[in-house]
Amino acid sequence: MIHIYYSIAKLPLILNQTGANSAITWEVQRYDGWYNNLADHDRGAADAALVRLFPAQYTDGVYLPRQEPHLPNPRQISNIATSGQSGLMSYRNRSVLSVAFGYHVWSEISESRRPGCPPEFMHIKVQKKDPVFGSNSSQPVLLQFQRAEWDPSTGNSPNNPRTQVNHVTAWIDGSSIYGSSSSWCDALRVFSRGLLASGSSQDMPRRSSSGYLMWSTPDPSTSPGSQELYEFGNAWANENIFTVTEGIIWFRYHNYLASKLHEEHPSWSDEELFQNARKKVIATFQHRLSAGYQKYVDPGISAEFEAAAVRFGLTLAPPGVYKRYISQITFNPNLQSSQDVDELIMGMASQIAEREDNIIVEDLRDYMYGPLRFSRSDAVALTIQRGRDFGLPSYNQIRESLNMRPLLRELAELYENDTSRLDLFVGGLLESQEGPGPVFSTIILDQFERIRNADRFWFENKQNGLFTEEEIQAIRNTTFHDVLLDVTSAEEGDVQRNVFFWVNGDPCPQPQPITSSDLHPCTKASSMSYFDNSSQAGFGVTVVVLFLFPVGQGHSSVCVCVCVCVNLVVQSVAIVHLMLSETLRCWISVQKVLFFEDVGQRSKFLGHLRSELEGRVQSLTVKEMSEKEILRDAVTRAQREKIVETFFKHAFSKVLDIDKSDAGDLSTRTREALQCELTRVEFASVLGLKPDSLFVESMFTLADKDGNGYLSFQEFLDVIVIFMKGTPEDKSKLLFSMHDIKEDGFLSKEEFTSLLRSFIDISGSALSHSQAEDGIAAMLQAAGLDNKDSFSWEDFHFLLRDHSLKHNMFIFSLVRIEQSNPKVYVRPQRERYNRNPVQQWIQQFKRFIENYRRHIICIVIIYGITAGLALERCYHYGLQAHASGIPETSLVGVLVSRGSAAAISFLFPYMLLTVCRNLITMCRETFLNRYIPFDAAIDLHRHMAIAAVVLSVVHSLGHVVNVYIFCISDLSILACLFPKVFSNNGSELPMKWTFWFFKTVPGLTGVLLLLIFAFMYVFASHYFRRISFRGFWITHHLYVLVYVLTVIHGSYALLQEPRFHIYLIPPGLLFLLDKLISLNRKKVEIPVVKAELLPSDVTYLEFKRPQGFVYRSGQWVRIACLALGTDEYHPFTLTSAPHEETLSLHIRAVGPWTSKLREAYTPENLQEFGGYPKLYLDGPFGEGHQEWTDYEVSVLVGAGIGVTPFASILKDLVFKSSVKFKFHCKKVYFIWVTRTQRQFEWVSDIIREVEDMDAQGLVSVHIYITQLAEKFDLRTTMLYVCEQHFQKVWNRSLFTGLRSITHFGRPPFLAFLSSLQEVHPEVEKIGVFSCGPPGLTKNVEKACQQMNKRDQTHFVHHYENF
Repeated sequence: MIHIYYSIAKLPLILNQTGANSAITWEVQRYDGWYNNLADHDRGAADAALVRLFPAQYTDGVYLPRQEPHLPNPRQISNIATSGQSGLMSYRNRSVLSVAFGYHVWSEISESRRPGCPPEFMHIKVQKKDPVFGSNSSQPVLLQFQRAEWDPSTGNSPNNPRTQVNHVTAWIDGSSIYGSSSSWCDALRVFSRGLLASGSSQDMPRRSSSGYLMWSTPDPSTSPGSQELYEFGNAWANENIFTVTEGIIWFRYHNYLASKLHEEHPSWSDEELFQNARKKVIATFQHRLSAGYQKYVDPGISAEFEAAAVRFGLTLAPPGVYKRYISQITFNPNLQSSQDVDELIMGMASQIAEREDNIIVEDLRDYMYGPLRFSRSDAVALTIQRGRDFGLPSYNQIRESLNMRPLLRELAELYENDTSRLDLFVGGLLESQEGPGPVFSTIILDQFERIRNADRFWFENKQNGLFTEEEIQAIRNTTFHDVLLDVTSAEEGDVQRNVFFWVNGDPCPQPQPITSSDLHPCTKASSMSYFDNSSQAGFGVTVVVLFLFPVGQGHSSVCVCVCVCVNLVVQSVAIVHLMLSETLRCWISVQKVLFFEDVGQRSKFLGHLRSELEGRVQSLTVKEMSEKEILRDAVTRAQREKIVETFFKHAFSKVLDIDKSDAGDLSTRTREALQCELTRVEFASVLGLKPDSLFVESMFTLADKDGNGYLSFQEFLDVIVIFMKGTPEDKSKLLFSMHDIKEDGFLSKEEFTSLLRSFIDISGSALSHSQAEDGIAAMLQAAGLDNKDSFSWEDFHFLLRDHSLKHNMFIFSLVRIEQSNPKVYVRPQRERYNRNPVQQWIQQFKRFIENYRRHIICIVIIYGITAGLALERCYHYGLQAHASGIPETSLVGVLVSRGSAAAISFLFPYMLLTVCRNLITMCRETFLNRYIPFDAAIDLHRHMAIAAVVLSVVHSLGHVVNVYIFCISDLSILACLFPKVFSNNGSELPMKWTFWFFKTVPGLTGVLLLLIFAFMYVFASHYFRRISFRGFWITHHLYVLVYVLTVIHGSYALLQEPRFHIYLIPPGLLFLLDKLISLNRKKVEIPVVKAELLPSDVTYLEFKRPQGFVYRSGQWVRIACLALGTDEYHPFTLTSAPHEETLSLHIRAVGPWTSKLREAYTPENLQEFGGYPKLYLDGPFGEGHQEWTDYEVSVLVGAGIGVTPFASILKDLVFKSSVKFKFHCKKVYFIWVTRTQRQFEWVSDIIREVEDMDAQGLVSVHIYITQLAEKFDLRTTMLYVCEQHFQKVWNRSLFTGLRSITHFGRPPFLAFLSSLQEVHPEVEKIGVFSCGPPGLTKNVEKACQQMNKRDQTHFVHHYENF
């Protein structure tokens, strides 16, 4: 092989002496080799597939290589077949320079070592007993090997097996000097005088500032960085000392020719000079392979040549190289100056290469440079493995194909006595005798003949017009010796005429053959961790900070908690202003935990405390304790309320049939609480009355038998027993004795009136003082007691004779009130609690399915699409994306990240539809309202948002895994995954984790998105919405940034083309249209014409109705108060009717913004503002309650603040009836459920107005007070008595002042709806509309479901929760 290689170099050179005005008149050969062959333009071009001289031998016939155990271990073969004594000289005295030149010619025509995509590995396992690489470690030692790149159009079937790719041109066209593309060549030029770019010295190439020209870079742990590399046309030129030297020689030779041409033709352009010099350099390689051009010959590099035959040169490589004029052997692989190059080139010309045999020096066999993961390798083992990767036939198969008899039985043992499986490279080495054996010689000769015969630009082809006959002859007379004399400091006689061989008598004989013992010992193999300790620490800290950031934004105290325990032993609670509220009094020290901003405030407080308590306490002990220690035994307000509740439950469990296990946990703290005494404040709080109430004072005085100002558990129990289990006489006697202060058995008229007035005080009656007095007088007159001055117990009992109460705490008598025939069932009831956990769970599950069937269907559709998209991506990357390399690298991380990304891409855009209020209002009027729960849009928005955020976290966690995998993966793998980002330049080192997080568009935008999600998540929580709705409002407007960043995040297209914008466009356009509609109206300033501060912290606002504002009763709007900011909107239901000229709202102050709104309309602030602050209005928006007109009979059920939608409906109904407006609805039943009679007094005003206007009796109102039945029956008894008397006397409720009857307990929804079927038998559908807490709407829904099981009237339920 070597004599064929290097006979090419005996090429004489005659400078072209043409005219000064000569131009480029020939066809300039392309750099990439394309269009050289006219029969097939791709033949011989860069990145063309290799050709095969013999059929491929793969395990499956397609692409799977033959490996162990079918073939022996390559490392074992290397140790047995190629080890031996080094330092034996070449049989033909080939010089080391011939080895370097041959390696250069090889790199000129072929390069197929680049890893393929997807990455496939064939690592070579090393046995533990291996003399060099063996290890006793439990971890196996592997010699790294990655399969070479292949033509993607091959490897599909046995008829088209995998074929590897040649990345350079197969022509001898100077691609190792100029590169294999025009852009590569341009990067090497200076575009002046036809020269290649030089470095600090004119005769040295330019050093690279980046690795883009270098495929294989040196190990950074032992060699300089990329700035030390030279720029060559050969990507592998910096791989070793031989290729660097040859690259510099041919760099100099080009510039030498260009300079000569410039001297002879000063008028020539840079391009003319360059191309003329280039064609002469190329001709230097082509001499001695003379033949005619044959266009049908394929010059492609054969797999047998590339993976086996050409590597015969390994046996010629010596362990070291001499430098001329240097007495010792050099170990410095870097050529720093032109003198270094000259000395090395002359030294190689005088040094004789290793013998042509099967022995490979240990430097290549045991200490061949490896990848960074394992710095040493075995060139022989890698070559054997390369042949298996390429699917080469065995050595004896090729001999048989070449009509040669099988040989070599020496390795029979390794091949299990079957030498037909002998690897081609191993057999080729073993048959060598003074040069390549017959197999390698045949393959090499075939290769170069095909290259020569198929090259249209061969220098001897006169048809291409490159050279004249005289120029061709001059080229033939030039030798490589002449080239060296032209470009080095060597003079005639310094080197022999034939530099590829050294014979006796040639200049400067080598002192002696170099052996391994003459050299410095090679360093042992070492491993390199891409992810070192510092990277692990920084990566871990960053990940923890990013994912725990939302936790750090949660609620925490801003106080400096300096704790002090103050024990006060006092006779009574004297310092009320220091207490948050009066508490359960115990016969132990009263303890309070106070928090201070700092130590100074604590000291100041203690000073005031000592001065206040001086002379009033027995002792004051102060001691410091840790916060954890002092809070361990502290009782919070919530715990205190729980203790009080348990106190009463256990009291009732003594007198009622209640299981004590249902009364509360009897923990140590609860037992202590039951030993404490109840203050008047606690007692009044339980009754829901003021501490100074007449009833509280009378009742408390009666029960406090020992007169110490506190009620013990037993004292409280004694009173309860009478009221709960006593006879009517016992109860009335107890009530009478509450006011019989003299204990003489008589009450004066004033005392008796006070007794009756105390009942009225309990109710917080809506009656005025004069009405209450008149009512009492009427009660006495009706009983015939109006003329008496004093009253006995018998008189009082006679007054209550018609009100024998037969009820307990839980069940009221189920009676029917006669109203009409048939009857409507309105009496309250309370079902007994089902204590069977299994039955309870089954009931809850059934109720859930019945109530949320539409919701479930929508959720199933939404999350079904989400899951489908995620699974599709997982299926794609897990089973179909083999070409991407995903399954071989970060399968789990990529599946998680891409699957969750697909789900997020759907959820985030379509989440916008749930807040398109105008679109929802419009769709509510269509048939879609029967299938889509538009009322639950915000709930659906919340669920989708939570799912999207969770998936975003999962997506990020997947990328955490990915980043870790990428940080420990070779660059070749990353180049497969991300071909648009990374170029596989052979540097191996991957990017650090900081690159992925902070230096890439997806990484940086991903980090920003995580932070934004954290802020949005925290401020969207219930706690932060309550304390700072503005913070929620502002952070939620970051959604614009979220969508922008998400589009940018995916636009980088690391693994796939972006898809998010495709999902975003449809809902985005609808959302934009909806926003434009809202913006068109909400920036109009609306003047407020009336504002009132009503009880129960309700603010009434009446404002001008905008022109063209059309709405239906039951709809809602969003407002912003200009005095509080123009960008914070809050939703409220309209309480005005559509016929009214103005709009009105009743807003309860329950949060920061509503509280500030109430303050803004106080008289003091109105004077400061100079009038009512104006509003911005957005709406109206629809909800289910607006459909009340679609039913002939409608039932409206409101609880608490949920009554607001029905205020507008009731007024609208009565108005339409009064003006004789024809509408479908004929009857409305309004059920108002409230905890206490004092809540939402403004509703009573609206109902009173409705009652006054309802002349036709369209509205039937029923009010249910639930808190009374939840406490104890003493209060209920009193209220029931008073209510019945006032209903008789005034025909209105004592509590509300309305004609509507007030009931105590919960509405009997099932019985009520059942009675409606009797009252309205002709009605086919009844609409039921409920608004309130989930418990209420669920009960209504359950009743409707029960009724719908009957083949009678159908009840359609619409509900809204708050």
